[in-house]
Amino acid sequence: MDAANRRSRDHFVCRACGHTEHADVNAAQVITARARATGAAWAAKGRPLLERPKPRLQRHRADQQSGQYGAGSAPHAERAASSRVF
Repeated sequence: MDAANRRSRDHFVCRACGHTEHADVNAAQVITARARATGAAWAAKGRPLLERPKPRLQRHRADQQSGQYGAGSAPHAERAASSRVF
């Protein structure tokens, strides 16, 4: 697809063959043709099941690197807690 094929936002003219069409209609036809070709290739391979990616079992947590960080557990929290007067 060449950007020069679009004379305006709404008008598509193929520079190779001269085909003219509304740009949105042409895009819909191209998307449909590609989907059909993909579906035909999938069917030709015997319609294999699509594998989903496995979810990550562990998340990277900040408390595994250098001490625990969370509510009230910042490095200065221990000093602040020990200096409280009750």
